[in-house]
Amino acid sequence: MSERRITDIIYYADRFPYHKTALKRARARGVNVWVIEFGYLRPDWITFEREGMGAFSSFPRSKVAIQELAQGRDLPDSSNKFSHGFIVEAWNEVVFDLLQFFGRPLYPFYRSDRMYWPWREYFFWLVEFARKGRYRRDVSDLEDRIRHNEIYYNLVAMQLQADYQIRDSSDYSDLGEFLDEVFGSFVNHAAPDRELVIKLHPLDSGAEHWHRRILDMAEMHGVERRVHVIKGGDLAELLTNSNGVVLVNSTVGIRALGLNVPVCVMGSAVFDINGLNHKGGLDSFWNFPTQIDRRLLEDFLRALSTIQIKGSFYDPAGRRAAISEICNRFRVAGDKLLYSTDLAEIEPQ
Repeated sequence: MSERRITDIIYYADRFPYHKTALKRARARGVNVWVIEFGYLRPDWITFEREGMGAFSSFPRSKVAIQELAQGRDLPDSSNKFSHGFIVEAWNEVVFDLLQFFGRPLYPFYRSDRMYWPWREYFFWLVEFARKGRYRRDVSDLEDRIRHNEIYYNLVAMQLQADYQIRDSSDYSDLGEFLDEVFGSFVNHAAPDRELVIKLHPLDSGAEHWHRRILDMAEMHGVERRVHVIKGGDLAELLTNSNGVVLVNSTVGIRALGLNVPVCVMGSAVFDINGLNHKGGLDSFWNFPTQIDRRLLEDFLRALSTIQIKGSFYDPAGRRAAISEICNRFRVAGDKLLYSTDLAEIEPQ
């Protein structure tokens, strides 16, 4: 960095071990660091934020600061411009894994951060595909009961155990700890007729055996008849018909807020703001969830657009749009790259 007069570092994915080291070294030299990640907004947004996201984000958490940042900005475009199929994402993941495996002799000292050896994860994916029909039937049956108002429930949004938003940006070393806390509060404070729908992450490979583990935990807490574990389903419908969603720091929370569904955040998230999320603790959330300040939500979304870029990692047109916008957010001043979120001041370079 010193020899090459580096002014800025941009890395993809937050909190990876090598990136944490890069951030530490950059700070010591006064070098700017930017993280590119999947967007807080979905489906086709990319996060472009200084140093870190989630628990390490510098995005303001106070109402006044958010209102100031939102002034003069439009609401983010919610249309889906850059779509891609699951096969595209799966293909990229497989190619990446194969290159890591066969290219490993060229980098003998590289230390992988992956929780699972790829071949082990592929085996569990094959098992998941074999169970796909059963999962679809379970979701269909549950959604039919929901439409007929037979279930009075809260939704629990699961994340991936390997996600650094869990591994490095939460107080939970394992999502089982999060579920144990949820079950403990639920059994003691939720109404007897309340049920829990636990929605697994769509990219969960099955390596953590969540179906079995969750039902075992529910039985241990004596609520096995009130717990449903699903994979798939219409997220918007599941959220809209629920009495609120519980999560660690998943971006499902932003989706829920947009649908006027109460949210209880158990970790640290950019949307964990007084006036948006429930602040009375999980025990009170089951019966007295905090209502959402819709004006504040609009200001929050406008402010959030300053660290969001419309684009995609997987769609070619989405990549071109994202790269162009990232370049537009940098402007050259001498030999120092500066960053501005005021797009009106920026001329493309």
